[in-house]
Amino acid sequence: MIIYSKKHIFGYYRCRQHTKFQTNTTNKHKQIMAETDPQNVGQLESTYMYSQLFKEFILDIDEDDTKSLNNLVSYCRSKSISETELQNFQREYHQKSPIWWYTSSTSLRNMLDQALQSLDMETMTKMAFFIRSLHRQLEQLYNEQSSTHMKPFI
Repeated sequence: MIIYSKKHIFGYYRCRQHTKFQTNTTNKHKQIMAETDPQNVGQLESTYMYSQLFKEFILDIDEDDTKSLNNLVSYCRSKSISETELQNFQREYHQKSPIWWYTSSTSLRNMLDQALQSLDMETMTKMAFFIRSLHRQLEQLYNEQSSTHMKPFI
């Protein structure tokens, strides 16, 4: 298990909060003031810890992608996502890469981004197979590129 210092966690939290309130300067000021409150550091640590545990859970679980895909499509229907887009997603999901789906499907990307920002566990759980596939593909691309293009810093 990786142990993160309060400095790392606080930096992560500030970056995350900064993007949330980017358009409203009044809220930014209030957020910065709230972040400096020592009582919020304890809340931050638990939020970060739970998000790390959830990430580990999602990446470690082994489930049937077909069943998970059907469950996600049903869930998306309840969220009023376009039926045409859902049918296309369900029919062609395995023919295209997770990165392709994330970058081409506005509804899917918006739903995932919103769930991650608000820590909406229900949506993140329904999208777990997609998050896992996306993570694995990004990890694979990183490993391929780092072995051929990256030089050590030291």
